[in-house]
Amino acid sequence: MQYSELYPEELLNYDSLANTGIQYRELFDHDQMLNRSDGVVDKVFIAGKLTWNGKDYETDFGTQAYGRLLKPIASQDAKAVMETGAEEAAIA
Repeated sequence: MQYSELYPEELLNYDSLANTGIQYRELFDHDQMLNRSDGVVDKVFIAGKLTWNGKDYETDFGTQAYGRLLKPIASQDAKAVMETGAEEAAIA
């Protein structure tokens, strides 16, 4: 589970267009559009471990598992969850 500590007042004042840009990403070998929201999210936790401290990633982030990948659910299961709130339908 991911948990983020966010500042609602900063989010209200956030200008998405002013913080959008293009940056070359060597990892992907192409440009990528980015929308930085500096100052809106102070901390990010994944499975109870701090991963982003508001300025940088933690030193061990990317070197060890921080939770697990969520699997997509079938569309009929998603519809059942949305209609009934039955989260059990999404658990495979």
